[in-house]
Amino acid sequence: MQKSLLKLYGAGVLTCLISVSALAQEDELMLSEAARYPLDSKDEEAPGFAGRIVQARKNSGLTATIARGNAHLSGRLLDPLTGDPYLNLVATTESEVVVGGDWEGTTAVAPDGTFVEEGVVNYSSDDIGFPIQDGSFTDLEEFEDKFFPGLPGSDDDELSFYSNGQNFSVELVGFLELPAGETVIGVRHDDAVEIAFHPNDARDLFRVQARGSDTNSGKADRTVRVTAPVAGLYAVRVMMAQWTGDATLEFFSQDENGNRVLINDPESEGALKFWRSTKGERRPFVAAVSPPVNDTGVERDTAISVTLMNLGEEVPVLKVNGQQVEYVVSEAGAAKTLTYQPAESFGSGQTVSLELTYGAATSKWSFVSKSGRKALLITGGGQLNAGDGWVAQRLAEKFGFDVEVVADNAVVIEDADGAALVYNSSTVNSGGPADVDFEELAIPLINVESANTDDFLMYDAGRGQGNGPASGHDTIIITDVEHPISAGIEPGEQIFATARTQYHAADPPVNSTVIAWAPDNETRSGLFAIDAGADILGDDGEEVIFTHPGRRVYFGFAGNDGAANFTEIGVKLFDQVVAWALSTKVETPFVATGIDYQGTTNRTVVTWTSQPGESFSISESVDLVTWIELDDGVEAEGESTSYSANIEGPVRYYRASKQ
Repeated sequence: MQKSLLKLYGAGVLTCLISVSALAQEDELMLSEAARYPLDSKDEEAPGFAGRIVQARKNSGLTATIARGNAHLSGRLLDPLTGDPYLNLVATTESEVVVGGDWEGTTAVAPDGTFVEEGVVNYSSDDIGFPIQDGSFTDLEEFEDKFFPGLPGSDDDELSFYSNGQNFSVELVGFLELPAGETVIGVRHDDAVEIAFHPNDARDLFRVQARGSDTNSGKADRTVRVTAPVAGLYAVRVMMAQWTGDATLEFFSQDENGNRVLINDPESEGALKFWRSTKGERRPFVAAVSPPVNDTGVERDTAISVTLMNLGEEVPVLKVNGQQVEYVVSEAGAAKTLTYQPAESFGSGQTVSLELTYGAATSKWSFVSKSGRKALLITGGGQLNAGDGWVAQRLAEKFGFDVEVVADNAVVIEDADGAALVYNSSTVNSGGPADVDFEELAIPLINVESANTDDFLMYDAGRGQGNGPASGHDTIIITDVEHPISAGIEPGEQIFATARTQYHAADPPVNSTVIAWAPDNETRSGLFAIDAGADILGDDGEEVIFTHPGRRVYFGFAGNDGAANFTEIGVKLFDQVVAWALSTKVETPFVATGIDYQGTTNRTVVTWTSQPGESFSISESVDLVTWIELDDGVEAEGESTSYSANIEGPVRYYRASKQ
């Protein structure tokens, strides 16, 4: 059984080593000793969790993703009706209904949404905010479910009537006391959820996800096996983003027999303890960066800034493109912001790599400078989940796009002005872009959300709009190897993702080309193409009701977190989808990829990237000045080509040239 393995190295560098099959019931997280706070640093006067909860109006139509939850909690989620952050509708200690004694909840929160949970996390809610007794710990087992703090919230911005249990995000942070060795922890949740660790503070922007679900997956259990090298306190954050309907959140540990105990349960012997603060000096954490992580279309003369909390007198090291740089420091309350202004502008479409060392952590991120070529990416709430983030970065780095991200509930047709491509993510609420006539545009459209195939006229009315999620798959069935999108991939079942994902499949129209079927349904496709000029048929199967003015691709395999877990096959399909939609060719960089000296035969094998049909000449030199041709007309062997040459003398240089 393969698992996802993450390591927090001693220096705090956060690295994903391998991400594979979701057949694994639990992921693994290995903590470093550098991430440990000593046991005697726990503040015994501060047991439990530091929490925060925010809620939007009932009709806000928010999506259930980790990105939305984080944006909502940080105040970056904007209400399209006002252009400002959503008003927080939870019941606070200043709410009139609370002050007047008319509120039926149990724990009003502070005006900023913060609260303290000294006991266990065993919350549930129906759609009007009242507990439903669901999960592993209910009143039947003498664990009565609690209200989520601050719920029920107000139905609308008038703050007059409190029966809202929807569209909220909640976080719980602090320090988990772990013994040395392996411990399984987990959550039961509904909807999106994340358990994250960080060497310094779990509020850090670069916290590492140990376990999560980045979609509206319904009620589910997620566990992770955590290995602590030394007993101590480790910074943890649990975040859940709720959409509509019921909500559940339990935080527990689990023994080898599957028995569960709520964390911080005073009645259970052996229950893990959680502390909302430590004694002594706290390590710094990154609260914000600008430009944002993985941003694209960034002005080429932009300044780079990092805002840290708890910095104290420490002097962090900032590197830009591998070079340490000098920065200026400004202060605002407890926050310190480091700002670096490059002496020269970045190049067009340049990927700028950044690295910051602070406390016990080293965090790395990047952005892409402006190229002047726009792609429109429609996502749930205008936020990027892991899959959407990968898509945005690939469109920027591989195809040179400035990716403009627009919220599904705010997008209008004018957003596509000047764009060369529209990409509709599966994270959208289908009602968002449904009323926008993107099908009328002559520019290419890539749609990943099956519920929008009717809105974009990517189905025949007579056949119906058969669509839906194809759950738990990491394979696709390639059926058309002649179409350019298949890129020469062998027909039959292919592994497109390193983890099973709930991608979307849809019924293709007659005048489309199916490149791949879903493995569990031979009538629904996860990848089909509609060429410009293709007709869409009406109820009788003959009448033409629409003719597409531009190329369209339905790419359900990239749905939810699929794109974030693409294998080489998945990446190749994505690149070919975009290239075909744009009527261009995927360009492979012409670079050397390997050299192998074979001492027994005194020969060396050089390897470089290539494309089928190309040919090369091979030359050698002893001084990089004078070159002697060794061979001419070397045919490409595919996407990689090699040449074997005899070694004479102490030094030889080799050069492959396209003919």
